[in-house]
Amino acid sequence: MRKEIRKRVVAVSLSTLSVATVLTACGGSTHESAPSTARSPSPASMPGNSMGGTATVVSLSGPHPAAQLRSALEMTLGDHVLLTVELMRDKLRPGPTGRTQAAVAAVSDNTKTLSDAMHQIYGARTAATFTTLWNAHVQQLSDYAVALAGHDTSGQRAANAQLHHIEGDLGTFLSTATEGRLTPAAARQAVTMHIQMLLAQADAYARGDYASAYEMETQGFDHMTAMADELASDIAAGKGVPTTELSLPSQQLQSALDRLFAEHMGVMVEAMRSAVDQSPDFASVGATLNANTAQLGAAIGALYGHAAADAFLNLWAQHVNALMAYANATATHDDAAKAAAQKSLADFVVKMAQFLGAATHLPAIQLTSALTQHDMHLTDQIDAYATGDFTKAASIAAAGYAHMFTLASTLATAIGDTVAARLPTGGAQTGGGGTAHR
Repeated sequence: MRKEIRKRVVAVSLSTLSVATVLTACGGSTHESAPSTARSPSPASMPGNSMGGTATVVSLSGPHPAAQLRSALEMTLGDHVLLTVELMRDKLRPGPTGRTQAAVAAVSDNTKTLSDAMHQIYGARTAATFTTLWNAHVQQLSDYAVALAGHDTSGQRAANAQLHHIEGDLGTFLSTATEGRLTPAAARQAVTMHIQMLLAQADAYARGDYASAYEMETQGFDHMTAMADELASDIAAGKGVPTTELSLPSQQLQSALDRLFAEHMGVMVEAMRSAVDQSPDFASVGATLNANTAQLGAAIGALYGHAAADAFLNLWAQHVNALMAYANATATHDDAAKAAAQKSLADFVVKMAQFLGAATHLPAIQLTSALTQHDMHLTDQIDAYATGDFTKAASIAAAGYAHMFTLASTLATAIGDTVAARLPTGGAQTGGGGTAHR
């Protein structure tokens, strides 16, 4: 007899606004409008239909090299945090061997992407040194989680001691790689903070303090993407690449959207899998997802005004709730509920494409394609996860994560510097969200 699975719901409670309100909000005046000077990229620059992973080609030539480097490092280092968190937590909770193997493989792929970037920038010898140090820190974090799960305090101390040495070695490496622009002390402090956040989230998760675990995960993600920004600027300067473009409003907007969209993808995957697994961390991952939604709404509000923010949040709530309904239906093998969720997602895509088209002047048909692909990444990965094909689920989630950066770049370019300048320095950190409940 199949085990009964309770539905898990992430409900984002927002005021209901029609699509007409959305279009009015984006078509008004001053902060309620997108200027006619917004730059629309060619169709070729829109997100495509590739299902590839997060492999990133790092180039310090071509248009916007410093900004492209920043986005590439934000993508890869941010993903490192999300994947390492998943790996460590997988050591702490019972589950199928295949899930652990997929988590290990995903972290290894991410490390290879980082190593390839180092090779492209600095050459084979430097890349080899980096790979050795990076693998060592990943291994010790994994060892710590294993010891934590086994209540092996001596094992935890041993892993901590090794990590302490690695912090110094990685700090020295990064300082040397940036030609001293990042001082040894500052580099070590950044690496130490990264490691301590990963350890802290594991400690919290192990004792059942899921709210703190997800809070530390979010802080760790933010810290690592900020570290990526600093490294990109320092590396570019060391290679003689101008970095003034990094301060352009449209480039700062892209960086902010990179982080918010990437976090949305990462946490959305966690929430959907938590629903399928009936995990006790569900309420906390739901709260994290709601906080991300609030920040996205705040960004829209800063760019286009409160009415547009409310309209966006109403549509985004439909998106999130439909995805969670799909995950619940997948867990319970409810084909009718899955079909209803897919219908809601299709409706969301049409309305959000209209919203973004009015705001950015991008063709609705291309926005529809990009948003549909995003939803398909999320539904396809949970389908694979629910059937135990964890490798496929990880591959699809990786493609969906990379897709978020392409979408962020496209939107930021189309929005343009004039509107982008309205975003507060450091991005939008406030806004209205909802509540998560079972």
